[in-house]
Amino acid sequence: MQFLYTVLVVAFIYFSKIVNGCDKDPHQGVLVIAAGSFLSASSEQGVNWSPSEVKGQMTFNQGTCQYEKVIEGLPTNTNYDWKVAFNGNWGGDKGCNNGGNCQFNSGSSGAVLLIYNPYTGQLTTSPLSSGQTINPSVTTTASPTICSNPYKGRIVRASGDYQTELGSTAPWLATEANSLMTFDETACVYFLILSGLKPDKFYEWKVTFDNVWSGSIGCGNGGNCKFSTSGAGTVKLEFEPNTKQLTFRPLPTICGNGQCEL
Repeated sequence: MQFLYTVLVVAFIYFSKIVNGCDKDPHQGVLVIAAGSFLSASSEQGVNWSPSEVKGQMTFNQGTCQYEKVIEGLPTNTNYDWKVAFNGNWGGDKGCNNGGNCQFNSGSSGAVLLIYNPYTGQLTTSPLSSGQTINPSVTTTASPTICSNPYKGRIVRASGDYQTELGSTAPWLATEANSLMTFDETACVYFLILSGLKPDKFYEWKVTFDNVWSGSIGCGNGGNCKFSTSGAGTVKLEFEPNTKQLTFRPLPTICGNGQCEL
């Protein structure tokens, strides 16, 4: 009976978040990395304790209002340490017990869900069973019936320091044709898929309007946003026009001819 009550309470909290939505993500536009002693032993085969290792990138889940990262392929019943780092460096990193390393055990399945709550700074983990699959990047937030776009009819570009690598005459151009973002009516976001960049590299960007820098949107208090590419040198940039949130997602495959096969 107590178990059923607990399940109902958790379900109520979860669906309340779906209905009411998350508060503004305090790490909007920031690269959030789960770094620790586990990554080289996992199926990701990344670099341990590297705050810039994109294979440890955590994704903000709009359904649970927290950052999550699934780690699989670990040796079973083994202890590991971890922390959360931001924008490729250790400054301001989050840990446990006054900033120390957090710990988790891989359990009998060798799979675990790493969780970071951006509102409280708390790091937790949840063991995954061998048959359990969780995709933290998939959200369950219902799409609005009507998509409102306050920037309809305006020219929206993703301008940044990456542009010269894709043939621009200079970086940070607000007039670069190849930086034009497309509005997705279904997702209600502007997006731009970039390919041909250097793999696993950090870049900076902002959103500009109507070929000028006046009124541009960035992260934090108007600073540059950061993104990182995948091993294929490919990334999808997104701009949510209603919340003015800039996000990105490294893509595992190379895009071409106006299409991207995920």
